[in-house]
Amino acid sequence: MTPGQIIHVGVKAAPLILKRIASRLLQLVFKLFRLASIAFYRLVEAVLNERTFKEYSTDWLRNFAVVLGCILFTASVNYIPRPDHIFYKFLYRFDTYFFDVWQQPVGSLTGLLLTSLGAYILYYFYYRHNEENNSLPNHYNQYFKLKPLQISSVLMNQGNLPPFSTIDSSRHSTSTAGSASASSTLSPASDSNLFTEGEEEDIFDESTHSDYHYAFKYLHDTNNTTVRDLWRKFPVILFSLAWIILNILYGFKHPVYKTKNIVAWVFHVPVHFIVPPVAGAWLYIWHAPGALRLLTLSLGMLNSALIVTYLLFPNAPPTFIKLYGDNKVPSFDMIYSDGQASEDKKFSFLLHKAIYYATPHKFASFPSLHSAFACLICFFVCHYSKWSWFRLLSVVNVVGQWWAEIYLDHHWRIDSLAGLVYAVIVWTLFKSYYHTIAEVDTRFSRARISGDFVHGSTMGMRLFRGTKLQNFFDPLA
Repeated sequence: MTPGQIIHVGVKAAPLILKRIASRLLQLVFKLFRLASIAFYRLVEAVLNERTFKEYSTDWLRNFAVVLGCILFTASVNYIPRPDHIFYKFLYRFDTYFFDVWQQPVGSLTGLLLTSLGAYILYYFYYRHNEENNSLPNHYNQYFKLKPLQISSVLMNQGNLPPFSTIDSSRHSTSTAGSASASSTLSPASDSNLFTEGEEEDIFDESTHSDYHYAFKYLHDTNNTTVRDLWRKFPVILFSLAWIILNILYGFKHPVYKTKNIVAWVFHVPVHFIVPPVAGAWLYIWHAPGALRLLTLSLGMLNSALIVTYLLFPNAPPTFIKLYGDNKVPSFDMIYSDGQASEDKKFSFLLHKAIYYATPHKFASFPSLHSAFACLICFFVCHYSKWSWFRLLSVVNVVGQWWAEIYLDHHWRIDSLAGLVYAVIVWTLFKSYYHTIAEVDTRFSRARISGDFVHGSTMGMRLFRGTKLQNFFDPLA
């Protein structure tokens, strides 16, 4: 064929090719839209968890009422009467007395003994006993009698049967809006039809179990029980080591240079603001219903206690002493009186200036909010997480916040220690008393045992219900 004939054939075939391309593109767009609509539907269904939108909105407002109240309280600080006197010499001298081994050997030894004694008292009264009542129980060697469909579920998970999509099921789903395929892929421990009438009495009868019984998978491997208990006692461990850690971090305060400035700023600003919502999302997606509410309530209580302390006991940060000495009398009328604009640590970052300049919490040095928030979130992570690397990340955040606020001269060492004390008090209250962590964990475990998928599932389990990813979001898997 001549070049002209080839061009002529190509021109004739072009509309057909374009039609095929357009058809393929339309099919692709339709598939993507269908997948997006299915994903959106499952997301809404998982979030609502068999509640109406009105019920969900009511629960959301109730759970975050404390946070909203704290925001309003914080915004109105400038309109609340404050004491005329601002402490600016007390912490400067007390920090040296309490921590400096070379200048104040007696005072520093007293500080070490006091923190050790406080950690021992905390351990003896609140952490000495086994945490059987404060954690999800380990259902070791406890069996559940299964119906034929649950037997198929176990065998399928072991790779001995085809997927449930090929199995005919006529049983009802625990979700009123769930599909038949979703209901047929429930894990045995979360099936609403797990027990027939009268079988619940034999739920823990180990002598009668057959080969087709489902062993409830406990939260942690029994070999890791000691490690788990140590992590759950981390508030005591951190309290006992805080004096030593803060002194070590203080030794890395000098010299001052740009790389350390940036690292300290990253911990003190972006990380500080990112970690709380990330921790909340992690609790909501991976852990028992109610854990996120406890985090928000505890952070709200902690924030309120800190603000009240700032109002009643205002203290100047180290930078104020560094810039003005200990003879200048501070005042709330000084716009930049908190000393955050340290000359040797100025940044070009607008976010840093927007956050710290003209702050309503002037002279809010004692205790450290950064330390308190980081420690409280770390305690939640150490209690709930089954991933050691995630726990270590939370510990790194605590140590990083301590070093950053010391390096940037935003806080004294005693401020960081006081922030830890506040966090330990709030955590211990939420851990040890009624309607708190122990109840949330127990309610979740009982719901799993009784086959209540609504109250015995996490957000991730509901979102990926019936898929292989369901177990990934199951804290009992």
